[in-house]
Amino acid sequence: MHGSVCIRQGIVYVGNHARSASVRTYDLDGHRLESGFAFGPSRAESGEEERAAPGASATGLAVDDDHRVWVADPVGGRVRAFTLFGAELDGLPTDVLPGESASSPVTGERQAESYVPSGVTHGPVDVAAFGVEQDQVLLVGVRGGGRHAVRRWSPALQRGVSLRSFGDPKGRFQDVVGVALDERLAFVCEARPRRVQVFRDFDYHFTIEVPAARPGPSGALPQPRAIAALPDGRLVLALAGEPSGLLLLDSSGRLLRVLAEHGEDDGEVFHPSDVALEDAGADDRHKRLVVIDREGERVQVFTVAGTCYGAFDV
Repeated sequence: MHGSVCIRQGIVYVGNHARSASVRTYDLDGHRLESGFAFGPSRAESGEEERAAPGASATGLAVDDDHRVWVADPVGGRVRAFTLFGAELDGLPTDVLPGESASSPVTGERQAESYVPSGVTHGPVDVAAFGVEQDQVLLVGVRGGGRHAVRRWSPALQRGVSLRSFGDPKGRFQDVVGVALDERLAFVCEARPRRVQVFRDFDYHFTIEVPAARPGPSGALPQPRAIAALPDGRLVLALAGEPSGLLLLDSSGRLLRVLAEHGEDDGEVFHPSDVALEDAGADDRHKRLVVIDREGERVQVFTVAGTCYGAFDV
């Protein structure tokens, strides 16, 4: 089981799933707030499909300016939207996202990849660039890979467009496990290639290769799981596997320092699955960094200086 986390106006949103899926809210001290909800199979499912539905999941989580909670539900095969108290809204339509034997609304090409979202993130759209205050963009990552594994979506325009891996119209993403969106930059974490592709204005920009590390006990190398950007361009990268880690990178992807080592104690990370940032001050001692690990069962709050502010179970 993996968990997801995001921060919005000082509130920590945590998504996880076991027997059922849930989104819970906390303050930065770990106190549980009243908002939050659990949910099952999508209301769009009916008849035999509903009876056969295995449940729901929450592997990706984002909250927009209208306080809608967007959830990537790979078990349900869709990106869903809720109010803060769990009333389901219209999510992203599946017929315009990558799907088995579906045609792309942009190119008309047949697609072989099945639609299984692994992450969804919301980022504010530059009002000056688009000219409409209500505009927003969602970035959706599909578990696994393929040509259409990462798509940007504009709910206002009801239109989705695939990002191009390495800028190649025929390029294929590999082992997508997470996405992130920050102003003009978009990030795609690919696990087994051990890289993060960076896009500027949704065009390929450059690739961050995961810094070299010693293999774990099984001989495997740590893999990128989640990434978040600071306003000054620096990046925080969460590595899963053994050894896990939490790294601070410069804007080009060069390692600046290790924020947390592999381990299960507070102040260490053990198979982190998501990371989120809140810029709460001018210096790194006041910038909060939230990480969910231990298979979605623990949330830790760090500063960008690397100090563990606290931990709580979810």
